[in-house]
Amino acid sequence: MNKKFILLIIISLLLFSLGFYFWHETQKSHLSQIITYRNPFYGYELNIPISWQNKFTLGEEENKTEFLYLKNTSQPIEKKESIFTILVYSNSQWEQIKKEPGYHGSEIYSDENLSFVFTLPLENPYAIEKEFNREAEEFQKMVGQVPEIIKTFKYQPSSISCARKNERINKNPLIGPTLRKCCSGLSEWRESNSAAVCLKPTDEGLVVYQPQINEKIKSPLKIKGEAKGFWFFEAEFRAELYDENENFLGRAILTARDDWMTEGFVPFEGELNFSSPSTTTGILKFLSANPSGLTENQKIFELPVKFEEMAGKEILLYYYNPEKDRDETGNLKCSRDGLVPIKRTIPYSLTPIKETINLLLKGKENLTQEEISSGLTTEYPLEKFSLEEINLKRDGTLILKFNDPLNKTIGGSCRVGILWFQIEETAKQFPEVRKVEFLPPEIFQP
Repeated sequence: MNKKFILLIIISLLLFSLGFYFWHETQKSHLSQIITYRNPFYGYELNIPISWQNKFTLGEEENKTEFLYLKNTSQPIEKKESIFTILVYSNSQWEQIKKEPGYHGSEIYSDENLSFVFTLPLENPYAIEKEFNREAEEFQKMVGQVPEIIKTFKYQPSSISCARKNERINKNPLIGPTLRKCCSGLSEWRESNSAAVCLKPTDEGLVVYQPQINEKIKSPLKIKGEAKGFWFFEAEFRAELYDENENFLGRAILTARDDWMTEGFVPFEGELNFSSPSTTTGILKFLSANPSGLTENQKIFELPVKFEEMAGKEILLYYYNPEKDRDETGNLKCSRDGLVPIKRTIPYSLTPIKETINLLLKGKENLTQEEISSGLTTEYPLEKFSLEEINLKRDGTLILKFNDPLNKTIGGSCRVGILWFQIEETAKQFPEVRKVEFLPPEIFQP
């Protein structure tokens, strides 16, 4: 009896062990049956259950990936419903977005550059119609599995992929991160303010005589060369200058010096004024005219350059000395006779007039003790008073739009006249400015 009992126990243990083994192997098999998703832009990975196979498809953009429920394979993608969405933001974007009322995204991961966020649908789109009961149940089940999928998220900053030929990359930080770059050997063509397309550079039909490769350049830069007719449209194409950090420095229109409607080479030239670079080297890009806007018609050529040390541009700021503005009896005339220029240097800029006016509005901050002792004075800076817009018309009329929320430019004809004269004379030092107008009309009124 004891032997039978012992034998029964042994058999039971064997059966239990075999059962556990097969259960474990089944679980291992089940766990190994996953679909690994790897994002083509940022390289992050997610493990999707094998049960989702043939039940979802993807909608992929650079900073947004949607996992879409596949009710049937004939559905157009725009009619598919999102099971969940992964969004990529810059950290500053995410800080603002998550404060928006009603926003329901949840952070997955963040580092010093990026924040990864996921969103779930607010409702089951198939729960409305009875005919979609099966889809509603399946959709809801898949949504319920998303939190477990999110736990499998893996990302390494080094996994961000470069953009290949003809691929677009984001250049607008207000839209999303701008970390992705073109792959080696490709060049960015700024298709718009928000996007660039990666193109293969070519010197086909283009010869640049000035500047030479790695030549040291300064502003203004003379550009000369020859190009075949397909680089031109209406006798023009353009060049753009960037520093090593891809900061835009300036643009030039390159003009044909002969008939451009030819298959042969046509001489061209242009002049490029550029702002101060943040690096010692840069890239001069030659961009063919492309009225069609089609990527396949765009040609681009890159020329590496070096920058000479830029000392800056010398400008004049006009201040007021009341002792130089008195009549024969010693009374103030409140005229331009009291204006005295002082020399200052500003960095080279594409908007030197604007930079100069803004410097003038700092007022007394610009004066040395010696200049103050000589009698120079001004009422600038005025509290909250600022330059908002600048517009130089073709006829030489410079329109300056200011913001004066505290009405600091109003009161006393002598006072407001001198404030007016200071800005006007400072602006007119630029030869392209013939006349100065102020907006809104109510500023600088007695």
